[in-house]
Amino acid sequence: MGPTKLSGAQGRKRKKQQEADNIVQAKQWQKLGWVKKVDPSTTALPLQQVSHLTGLKDALQDIRDTGIDVILDEASNICAATSLEIDCFFEEKRAKKRKRLTLEETALQGWSLNTSRDVRHYVLPDNMTALIPQPEICAAQIFLLVVICSAVANLEARAAIRDTWGSSPIVTNTSLGIKVAFLLGDTDNSTIQDQVDEEAAQYGDVIQEGFLDTYNNLTLKSVMLLKWVTTYCQTATPSYVMKTDDDMFVNVDNLYRLLRVRSVGTSLLVGSLICSARPISDTRSKWYAPKYMYSGRIYPNYLSGTGYIMSGDTVGRLYRAALTIPLFHLEDVYVTGMVARAAGIRPRDNPSFTYARRRLDPCLYRHPSVVTSHRLTPAELRRIWGLMRSPDLDCTGFTAPTTSTRSPGKHKNVASVRKSNKCF
Repeated sequence: MGPTKLSGAQGRKRKKQQEADNIVQAKQWQKLGWVKKVDPSTTALPLQQVSHLTGLKDALQDIRDTGIDVILDEASNICAATSLEIDCFFEEKRAKKRKRLTLEETALQGWSLNTSRDVRHYVLPDNMTALIPQPEICAAQIFLLVVICSAVANLEARAAIRDTWGSSPIVTNTSLGIKVAFLLGDTDNSTIQDQVDEEAAQYGDVIQEGFLDTYNNLTLKSVMLLKWVTTYCQTATPSYVMKTDDDMFVNVDNLYRLLRVRSVGTSLLVGSLICSARPISDTRSKWYAPKYMYSGRIYPNYLSGTGYIMSGDTVGRLYRAALTIPLFHLEDVYVTGMVARAAGIRPRDNPSFTYARRRLDPCLYRHPSVVTSHRLTPAELRRIWGLMRSPDLDCTGFTAPTTSTRSPGKHKNVASVRKSNKCF
């Protein structure tokens, strides 16, 4: 007996029921970490039926082969794809929300939708990756290692730091165990590279890693900092490591006193704390963050990348955790927020650190309450340093302005709609 023939109405009804069953089944498999490709009935580009269960990775490749991109959240939940949009079902700790990501979302330069964000692919933890390693920096025991993340072309900024706070008497006093070093990425400009090679040979304080030195690669630079300290300072682990930038003033004297009054502890991560900051969706912003990079409403609390302090053990814990967390291009949010949270380390605020530019007053920069100031040009750095060191400077009666201990909501990664800081 041949197959039973169905009327047109019966056929349409059965097809509709089959489509509904397929969608229900796909959602059930989604929860189990498996997937089946289905035709959601109205897509302009139908999906071919997969006749058997397959591993998540293989299924994703099958879907991509149809010309449709698939976006996954951090938990690797599968999305139901159509030709116009991708409906993703994200399961979060506190709530389950349905989010819709359009294919028209602007990609981040250097980190497109399909670019791997596995940190291990770039950091290569099993390989020696430094182009200029400078292992002698950690040849002896160090109390404080200050690592300045510097753009490869910023030779003048590095020179200004060497001539000012980077060579203050407390730094040059070798008995105190303070070292200052610069961390650079790679460049395809042979002239600049020749200058960097000469600079490194002359001063012995330039570390260069093999990633392309761009703004959207700053996270790689910070993770490479963690890798370098973990790799080259194993026998002489610094008590403390400071990460800062080449447009910063650092009062090393005040920082040294601040660290000396406390017993060397563990799990320290301290700087200028940013709380309840929201991702910026404006593609014109320097700090634009597409949803495929971060799907949450707010960032975890984090420290401004302009300057923060880590205890020696924190460096290793952050490095190991970073190898397991998908890369995010805003390095301070990533390292001191996402990675720190995964490592079980809580970032803490200290009002001596700021991401703001302080007024150029030598009495202010000498004041015991000041450790950092931001956005100084090399010329300004030299000028304020000269005024600070002048024997004629009289700061009698000077009172430093009151500094908020927490972000007032004007940091680069805080949405303009945020009215008040929410650090508790």
